Amino acid sequence: MSAITGQRLERVQASSQFKSGAFRNTAGVGTRLKHSPWPLLGELCFGGAVRTPPVPLPLHDPRAEWSKPAEKHDLRVTWLGHSTLLLELGGLRVLTDPVFGERASPVSFAGPRRFHRPPASIAQLPRLDAVLLSHDHHDHLCRESMRQLAALRVPIVTSLGVGASLEAFGVLRENIVELDWWERHTLAGGVLSFVATPAQHFSGRSLTNRNSTLWSSWVI
Repeated sequence: MSAITGQRLERVQASSQFKSGAFRNTAGVGTRLKHSPWPLLGELCFGGAVRTPPVPLPLHDPRAEWSKPAEKHDLRVTWLGHSTLLLELGGLRVLTDPVFGERASPVSFAGPRRFHRPPASIAQLPRLDAVLLSHDHHDHLCRESMRQLAALRVPIVTSLGVGASLEAFGVLRENIVELDWWERHTLAGGVLSFVATPAQHFSGRSLTNRNSTLWSSWVI
């Protein structure tokens, strides 16, 4: 867990979504369970459903498509797993919620594990113009992946407060853009903009920092 301090903390506390020490949903949907979590945990951990594919899942190597530039006004989307997408829009490339690690977990020996390797590694991605990061849950903000992406020095656009974790993972402060809902960021060149918009969710990377950072949907 990375502490939110200084000007970042001031922006968090000034947000209309931040009330009584935490971010809140605005449409009457709470972020805490109203009843005991044990039935849900029992179903998740011990239910009878098959949760592991019985055979290897087919993978397609996307690099052949990436070697052929999309038309200037076309949209091309490559799904790389869960919420990780490579968006090609008007000649620009945006990577969303990059998770290339083995587990969506704070530790390497436990937690949800991927069923197969990613279709491509970070080193195999084409040149990126931006990374778009919705919130700080481990299945969306991967420490291992962000440490690799930090070396690329591309802008990372994310929700308010998440930059504290990004800096802890080695991302330079000048490459981090944090937005409150309805704020906009336009990439250099003025072609592509991101607007953070409301979402019904919650945040937190540990038991002690629940809802200390914002979560967003996005208009691109």
